[in-house]
Amino acid sequence: AATTELCSIYSALLSRWARDTKPPLSLLERIAFLLREAKSKSPELLSAIETFLYSSSIVALQRNNLQSELNAGDSDCVIELIRLVSLSLQQLSLSKDSIHLKSMVVQMLVLCEAVQIITNPSLWLPVLESNATLLLLVQVLDACLKTAKEVKLVDALLHFFLTLSRYTEAAHALALLGVHRTLCLHLNWHDETDASSSNGFIESSSFEVGGQKASWTRVWHLSIALISSLLKRLRYEFVDKALDFVGAHQENLAKSLDAVRCSQSPVHLEEADHIAALLANLALFRRQWQFGVPHAFVDLKERMGCLCQEIGR
Repeated sequence: AATTELCSIYSALLSRWARDTKPPLSLLERIAFLLREAKSKSPELLSAIETFLYSSSIVALQRNNLQSELNAGDSDCVIELIRLVSLSLQQLSLSKDSIHLKSMVVQMLVLCEAVQIITNPSLWLPVLESNATLLLLVQVLDACLKTAKEVKLVDALLHFFLTLSRYTEAAHALALLGVHRTLCLHLNWHDETDASSSNGFIESSSFEVGGQKASWTRVWHLSIALISSLLKRLRYEFVDKALDFVGAHQENLAKSLDAVRCSQSPVHLEEADHIAALLANLALFRRQWQFGVPHAFVDLKERMGCLCQEIGR
């Protein structure tokens, strides 16, 4: 109990006094050492303190001067952190305990920060693949969307996948694992701005990533952005999969475009922005789009035209 309290205090103080602490690499090395020691000596202790330690590692990863410290040798501690998270996720995915789910969300954020710091995917992608981490995470996303539960975890997963999609090698891996199939089959659209909605799919949350609260509406936005990013990166290799997404959610995409004509709220504007980006990327493959989902091609093109006219007035 005392160790847990100390880790909690350390994490809280580090987030407030990050600029006055040791260089971020030193912090990461120390955190990785503590995680290894706890894992080898006391799994129970590790379970109690790992969330606080991973939260502390996020603070270190977000330090402005970390990137300048990283060279061929210095990246080892970040890779080690990715390896520790990968191993931990194997255990956490087997549990539905709320504490473990919170830890899993935090670890997803660690991975998201880490792969942005080390921009060479050949250094960290083999670590994720050797532990089947990406496959596991796609399966977790699939399970969460099927049951429409754990919005915070789904949000963190999609943020991580969106970050990965900016790297060609990682984008290939996500496409091969079928993340698009999960989003085609189990992603449900809904308008959380409609207060009269009785859909049990909606749940409130105070969890934030990038200053925004996790919600099923944002999950919808992130899903569109992920498909758009994968298409932009993989081009012809992914166009059929992107068209599957458009075909599966044609009605929902149309509703979103209609909604922004009636209400220019930040949520609706963000939604329209993501859809416009996806359609702009698809426009480069006009022939495939027109042949693959002809009704969606005509319908969404007309709605985008009407929206452009509304904006032009």
